[in-house]
Amino acid sequence: MIHKNKEEFIKTLERASRKKEFLLPLLEKDYYLTLILSGVHELSGDLIFKGGTCLNKIYYAYYRLSEDLDFSMKLPRYEATRGERRKCIQSVKDNIKKFVEPLDIKIDDSGNPGRNESRQYVYYFVYQSALRQVEAKIKFEIGLRYNPIHAIEKRQVQHHFLHPFTGEPLFDGGRVNCLSLKEIVSEKLRAAALR
Repeated sequence: MIHKNKEEFIKTLERASRKKEFLLPLLEKDYYLTLILSGVHELSGDLIFKGGTCLNKIYYAYYRLSEDLDFSMKLPRYEATRGERRKCIQSVKDNIKKFVEPLDIKIDDSGNPGRNESRQYVYYFVYQSALRQVEAKIKFEIGLRYNPIHAIEKRQVQHHFLHPFTGEPLFDGGRVNCLSLKEIVSEKLRAAALR
């Protein structure tokens, strides 16, 4: 993990910033988002990536940088009971601290992550910035409301943390289960219409 060497990490962020013209703190957050995505399948094979960050990291290469990670959880049936939803999320609850620890990320334990009768779980991941003497947060949200309409697609996570000479990625962004592009766009349109 390139963030373990602070000097090299900052150089990597600066290279990406020159190429993509994004601010360094946003690129640093994008690095941690990518790192989390690269192994998120370890939490549960039923997590399904969605939302604006999915559009950015999967379907459209870097039209903007994101602040959070949104997922749905595959449910055993359309109208899952509260008990069934709790059972689905249990592996995430049991393993989330262990998952982020090797990434040098902590979990903000300031509240109960479960909300809306076990239909939504929100965690805040905290990392120490290499650029400033501050801790930065990433919102990690899992919805347990419904199953996708379209087939789930396993897709490669894109990033711009590249070797300076070869242009090859410095690490594998991994592959993640995603909502289809049609379904993500539909969700975005629905959200915009309800605002």
